[in-house]
Amino acid sequence: MTGERRVALLAKILALYVGRSLLPIQLSAFYTIAGQPIGPIALAGIIAALLLAAGFFYLRRRIPAAAFGIALFLLPLGTVMNLFFTLRIWMADRYLLFPTIGSSLALVAVAAPLYGRLRGAGARAASRPLRNAIAVAAALAIGLYSYLTVMRTSLWTSRVELWSDVVRKALHLGGSGPVTSGELGLVTTLPTAVTGPIVSLTRAYEAEGKEAEAGRISAMLSRSGSGSTEEKELALAQKDIEAGRLTEAIRRLQPISDGRSWIAPMATLWIGAAESRMGNEEASQATFQRAIEKYRQTGQPATDAHFAIGTIELNKGRYAKAAEWFRLAESESPHEAKSAFFLGRALVQGGNPAEAMQLFKRIAAGELPILSGSQFTMPDVFVQLGVAAQKLGHNQEAIGYWEEALRRAPDHPERQAILAGIASLRGAPAH
Repeated sequence: MTGERRVALLAKILALYVGRSLLPIQLSAFYTIAGQPIGPIALAGIIAALLLAAGFFYLRRRIPAAAFGIALFLLPLGTVMNLFFTLRIWMADRYLLFPTIGSSLALVAVAAPLYGRLRGAGARAASRPLRNAIAVAAALAIGLYSYLTVMRTSLWTSRVELWSDVVRKALHLGGSGPVTSGELGLVTTLPTAVTGPIVSLTRAYEAEGKEAEAGRISAMLSRSGSGSTEEKELALAQKDIEAGRLTEAIRRLQPISDGRSWIAPMATLWIGAAESRMGNEEASQATFQRAIEKYRQTGQPATDAHFAIGTIELNKGRYAKAAEWFRLAESESPHEAKSAFFLGRALVQGGNPAEAMQLFKRIAAGELPILSGSQFTMPDVFVQLGVAAQKLGHNQEAIGYWEEALRRAPDHPERQAILAGIASLRGAPAH
């Protein structure tokens, strides 16, 4: 990102933060701010920055509390504004939680002397309506802020509620609460809608154990052929990669990667995967880094990028490197089993079976849910528990895990290898 665009983007974000701190409406859990046109709002952000700075210096001796409020707004906000570094996301409502204390203090500190002067001039009848208007406005503001706060609270207690709110804004739906398949079935624009938020809603339902509803939404997307032209090109490129048509895949993916849509990061990621298959490791690593940056710019977790790179390293036998990438993927999505499972595999192969055991046990206990569509099942988890236990020399424990894997999946693809492992350990000396 060029320096000029970065400054303009930061100015736009500041303008949006100031607006949302004064009137908290049009909030969302998901902003793709970095991938959108800047627009004239950047000028408003520059003006806001100048006014806030001027206000601080003007009020620091006249109304110190107001100046302190401005500082309390700007300083915490400055730590998450990507002034000197780049965070995973560019903009989030939660970044305003502390700064709004400062903005509220500044408003009250400025309004109090004005109200006091009007009250002191109470002998003049003309001042009474103005004082009453200020009091009514203050009461309405408190009531409005309280109402908006209560209405938003439930969103942060449920992943389904959170992504439903995003889907409602993306599809311009009215109402509130969880978005269901029945409600989506009434959306006439679904075939041309960007599916990212809807897919995230599906994953949220899966994470909460509501797989039936998740399946209905997924089936609806499949039937409608939902997705933009870019998404369809992405699907074709994936087939090209699977078929080994790597040059053709890159040709399809490059225009999407160069764009600013929400799937640009994924397209960039797949270009890196294609380059890796072609043996161009240096170009592949550089492309992966660009993909991670694009994920951050669009406000999306970079889990897929970290996971893909980790998988490539794992397949090449570079287990320490694979573990590093899988750890990053796990930190992005800490409540799902996929990254933890593959991190455990890398740790077992890399010589750290004890840590791997803890990860596998968390998955087996249901602490980390296995989402539908995952590349592994619960029997696979017990197989890996057995491998880790064997590495630790706990032969009887390993046998127990492998027997449990076969009990859950009698036709497991690795059945013969598991039976051979059990027979081998039963003939080994006890530890």
